[in-house]
Amino acid sequence: MPSERPAVVEIEATRFNMELPSLFWPRTFDDRLLGSLERIGQLVPVLATLEGDTPCLLAGQRRVRALAQLGRPVQTLMLDSVSPLQRGLVYLESNSSEVLDDGAMIRALRYFATCTKDLTSLAVPLGVSSHSRQWSLLGDWLKLPESWDHLLVKGHVPLALAKVLTRFTPDDLRTLQAYFQDMSWSKNNAVHFVTWIWEASRMKGCSVPALIKKLGLDTILSLELSPRDAMTRLLSAARAGRYPRLCQQEREFRKRSQDVVAGSQWRIEQPDNFETRVVALSTRVASPRDLDQRVEELARIAKDKVWADLDPAGGRS
Repeated sequence: MPSERPAVVEIEATRFNMELPSLFWPRTFDDRLLGSLERIGQLVPVLATLEGDTPCLLAGQRRVRALAQLGRPVQTLMLDSVSPLQRGLVYLESNSSEVLDDGAMIRALRYFATCTKDLTSLAVPLGVSSHSRQWSLLGDWLKLPESWDHLLVKGHVPLALAKVLTRFTPDDLRTLQAYFQDMSWSKNNAVHFVTWIWEASRMKGCSVPALIKKLGLDTILSLELSPRDAMTRLLSAARAGRYPRLCQQEREFRKRSQDVVAGSQWRIEQPDNFETRVVALSTRVASPRDLDQRVEELARIAKDKVWADLDPAGGRS
């Protein structure tokens, strides 16, 4: 940075180059800023540097755009000899009051990765500990194709998915991307969905595209389902691909248990993923009369011969 004090000059708003990669967070002004500039004027100069005769904005996108709409010149603090790394740091520090989500951090880190190999020094300016799990996941995400970034920014994919996604090939990732394009997955469901696909493909010794076709995930995606229904069916199909025996046991148990409690207000479940022979029965009562009726139903259920076939014991596969 220059040792002499930078000068503040007036520049027409339309002269600025605001398409620089160092402005990695797109900014638009709101009515509040517009009204403030109109009533009081510009209190803080924007930051810029010259490239030839063109002023290149380093920080202050909102103010420049708002002043352009008002037709007013922009008070600008001019900086000399600013490297690409310094440009990014100036912009980052100028936005230090911003609360950053994972998508915003990735946008910043994508830029800085083009300027330096050591990104660790950026953890503190981004508000993250370099020893945290979040920082580790951000590093994993940077290994993914940039085409995944917009899914993180839009909230369709959680950062927690980064680690497992790094296991997939570029072709696998292109195939998987379609399953997040129009759906916003929760953290747990996204991790389960992708992990089950990865593990099932290894188990069955087939490629991810082949597994997806075999499980019918592509067919589910092609149906005109609501995002919630589509995610539910996709998750169920992926789980069945990863745990075929367990899912078969669940289907058989569900059918048999329905026979056991048929005609009653009792429900029966296997709470331990078939790792034990325990079952759980539950019901609801609203009065002493209901309770008497449930006791009678339970006595009948206990004598039902179907219990002989209701064996929840088993193991996963």
